[in-house]
Amino acid sequence: SNMNGSIGNGTFKLGTDNSSNSVSKVIIGDALFYNRILSDNDVKNNYSASMNIIYDGLEAGYHNFTPMTAREYYLSGNKGTVIRNVDVLSMYVWIPRFKYRVFNILGENSVDTYDAYNKGIDISFENLTASSGTIYCSGTECYSDSLKTVKVINSDNGKYYTHPAFSNATSELTGLWVSKYELSNSDNTVLTGGYLSDYYKQIKGINSVDNYHVIKNTEWGSIAYLAHSKYGLCKNNTCSKIGINSTRIPGSEMLDSTTGNIYGVFDMAGSADEYVMGNITSNNSLNLDNSYFNEMPIGTDDYDLYLANTFILGDATKELSLGNTNWYDGSATTTPDTNWFVRKNMYGYTTSNDVKDDNLTTRIVLK
Repeated sequence: SNMNGSIGNGTFKLGTDNSSNSVSKVIIGDALFYNRILSDNDVKNNYSASMNIIYDGLEAGYHNFTPMTAREYYLSGNKGTVIRNVDVLSMYVWIPRFKYRVFNILGENSVDTYDAYNKGIDISFENLTASSGTIYCSGTECYSDSLKTVKVINSDNGKYYTHPAFSNATSELTGLWVSKYELSNSDNTVLTGGYLSDYYKQIKGINSVDNYHVIKNTEWGSIAYLAHSKYGLCKNNTCSKIGINSTRIPGSEMLDSTTGNIYGVFDMAGSADEYVMGNITSNNSLNLDNSYFNEMPIGTDDYDLYLANTFILGDATKELSLGNTNWYDGSATTTPDTNWFVRKNMYGYTTSNDVKDDNLTTRIVLK
């Protein structure tokens, strides 16, 4: 077939067969021409009478006409190649490793030693996997010495602590990726109504090589603390509640951003409540009563473990306590007969069993 390209506007046109003066027939699969992937509407509106389309999940184009997947195409592209929204399965925000200046080390009511609530949490980013804090914790117990023999007291407020979200059982992390939005359906509506165990199994099944998992309670805390700092919603010693003065995407249902602009994590203070992997137990093992986790073991780095009425420094629970609520009127309640944490908003929490609930969703972390 005779086919002429038009490089200037990124489109192409079909030539004619001079012998019969008929329009050429081209068989393609998700055709790619001159760095432009044709959408279904492009084909329908401009070329449907001239093409027989094969929807084989491949793209044929000017790469020596070698069929390739969308992933292969973008990996082979030059910097600056535009990625179409339809080809993006999910978006993630990078949370870099940091230490923060502790302000309520015992999780007492209405303690805030340097006015972190009003002026912002004092955060310093760390170099690669360095741990430069002088507070040392194992789970819910914290110490003022590296040998972990002297438990912390109120006078240890003001010291720095490397946030626990950046430590696995056997390794230290330079940071983590958190999904920009809550789990969603193909039509971009929030996915709710599933068991926590279902979400966990689905997310772990995304890629058996990469470490995808349901967000942990401490990971939620790291995002909340970064948001409540000069790197998020606090400027000139004044902090905005998430959702106030934040930039909203025009025409979008997505609400609050942790940075006040489009580059942050969305819906941590709006939309549905979210399951997090924080398990409440009466001993040192997972409490899986009232649970559907039996079909899939839970990885040791995929959850935070709590004894009743305890907290993990940095998890944005009791450290933010104002009595019966947390910062910004965040709910702060647990019940003795439930075993999984639920984040009610950026700074609030409650607990639930592993149940189906139309008001509950979750989000993904990759690290």
